[in-house]
Amino acid sequence: LESSENYKREKKEMLLVVLGIAALLFWVVLVIYICGGVAAVGNFIDVPTFTCTITITILILTVAGLLKDFGKAFQIAIKKGISVSKQQIQNSLLAVKTAIFAVNIGGALSFSIGLVIALKVWSGTGNEPETLPIWLAVAFLGIVYGLVATLILIPVYMRLKAKLIEE
Repeated sequence: LESSENYKREKKEMLLVVLGIAALLFWVVLVIYICGGVAAVGNFIDVPTFTCTITITILILTVAGLLKDFGKAFQIAIKKGISVSKQQIQNSLLAVKTAIFAVNIGGALSFSIGLVIALKVWSGTGNEPETLPIWLAVAFLGIVYGLVATLILIPVYMRLKAKLIEE
């Protein structure tokens, strides 16, 4: 009886994952379409901003001593049936929570740097003033990267919470 309930619960979880992935893919395709098609995907990629955001996140996790637990969090959240201590789940929860905080701090810092560059351009002491909208768009990508990373990390955090309750 209990294995039947577990099977139904796992089937429901899998359906929710599939629906979540489908919704995410639909959203991505819709955004790409609205923004000008596949050729416009490059508008959402800025390597320096992305690198700055991720580097700050990794530095904060490393200084906090949580980088290893952060990596373990994905393993715990994704793999079924692995034996993990309650303490490891708690450590991984803390690591994911810290990563969510850190990636948004990194995104905000990237935004701030981009905003300073945009203001320099606007003042006329930098590049041509007509490039101001481009610099502003690049500045906002830091915030976008932080929010997207948060959207990726929240399900991992919720799965860890559920596993902690199961223990």
